[in-house]
Amino acid sequence: MELRNRFIRETFGRYLTDDVVATVLETPAGLQVGGEKRKVTMMMTDLRGFTSLSERLAPERVVAMLNRYLGAMVDVIKRYQGTIDEFIGDAIFVLFGAPVWQEDDAQRAVACAVAMQLAMEDVNEANRKEDLPEIEMGIGIHTGQVVLGNIGSAERMKYGVVGRHVNLTARIQSYTIGGQILISDTTRREAGATLKLGKQTAIKAKGIEHPVTVCEVLGIGGRHRLFLAETADEMVSLPQPINVVAAVVEGSHLSGDTVKGRLTKLSLKQAEAELEHAVPPLANLKIDVLDGEGSKIQGAVYGKVLGPGNGANATTLIRFTSLSPEIEAFLRGVLGGPEPARSASESPRTVATPPQAAPVPKAPESRPAGQQAPTPEAQLAPAVAKTVAPAALDGGQSPPAAALSGSGTAGPAAPPPRPANAAPAMPARIEPPPPAGEKQPSPHNGADTRGVNITALMSSTKPAEPEKKKGWLRTFHRH
Repeated sequence: MELRNRFIRETFGRYLTDDVVATVLETPAGLQVGGEKRKVTMMMTDLRGFTSLSERLAPERVVAMLNRYLGAMVDVIKRYQGTIDEFIGDAIFVLFGAPVWQEDDAQRAVACAVAMQLAMEDVNEANRKEDLPEIEMGIGIHTGQVVLGNIGSAERMKYGVVGRHVNLTARIQSYTIGGQILISDTTRREAGATLKLGKQTAIKAKGIEHPVTVCEVLGIGGRHRLFLAETADEMVSLPQPINVVAAVVEGSHLSGDTVKGRLTKLSLKQAEAELEHAVPPLANLKIDVLDGEGSKIQGAVYGKVLGPGNGANATTLIRFTSLSPEIEAFLRGVLGGPEPARSASESPRTVATPPQAAPVPKAPESRPAGQQAPTPEAQLAPAVAKTVAPAALDGGQSPPAAALSGSGTAGPAAPPPRPANAAPAMPARIEPPPPAGEKQPSPHNGADTRGVNITALMSSTKPAEPEKKKGWLRTFHRH
């Protein structure tokens, strides 16, 4: 019998916690359908934007990322003696006080939540090493009376809890953003004075008649001494606001009303927006981004309204909960950051680029009255001089400007301009480079020619034999 019970513990311990397995094996009524009322503390966690993320990645990479996350969270939950009631996709529902009640259930639940958020850094570090995106988790905690026990039929049952407080726990979690922990006022009183709290607000939860007060947890002292890292996300003021159209998300569907607005401040995690009418705090939004021509950019942004912004006008602060790859690339382009590396398993996407200003036409060059525009040959002369001089001079140094222009005392004056009826000059023939290993002959036999007039230098070389041409072409000599 002991060997059989050990097998059951090891096998079903992968599906149930050790406490639940022990209750089933050691209690005579452990397998009976039924329940009892008890005060328990419940925790609900959920990943932000994971559904849309799973649609872009290959199935095996989705499972690998999800298993890494769940594995890390399960280790923390077991350390704080929580009972994992269920995995709901990427969500986790955890009980503190069932099946075994302890006096510090609420305090351990809060400490467990802080430890789970701290463990997300290791999860994301592993994701980055495997070219997987980072993920964020929101946690909601509530304490209340529930019905717990074996629920189901004689053939198939589960150990769980039911009641309106279970639903309220899920509602509280839905108001969180990534990296945040919200607890009910009941849990705050049960956990004691060791909590480090942030903002406090009232929410209207579906199915609950009165508003519910929730608090943001920043850490817990006492014997746990766990605190979340303080992060500052600075937004950039946009010289050209981005037009958007937003719709409120109610449950799993969009409301029929839309609100137009424009983003005036921006980062990759949040934005300040001027909306045409107010949106209640903690409302979920689906935001379509428009380009400079008013056309919708592929993809969408999901966000949560945090409250009023700090802008001069009446602005609204929106925290992003999910960004499609196209929108993220567009926002990075606006902010001037690099586009994120795309995993090989992600599907190709079309990236919209932010509008750029048209080039300013160059003003025509002004010249004194009566002066003619330079001929093409005159315009080309400086470029030819710059090209020939470094190759012809020792050490690769250019001659002084006076030597090239004919002014000053560095060399003779420039030759007079060609007559208007003169035949067009033939371009100089470019000699092929010498074979590899053969020394390039020097026209000045190693003499120091720095500062010497280029015309005099070239004239000192032996002139080429005249070349006879037929037709209207004349005979040219290399000077």
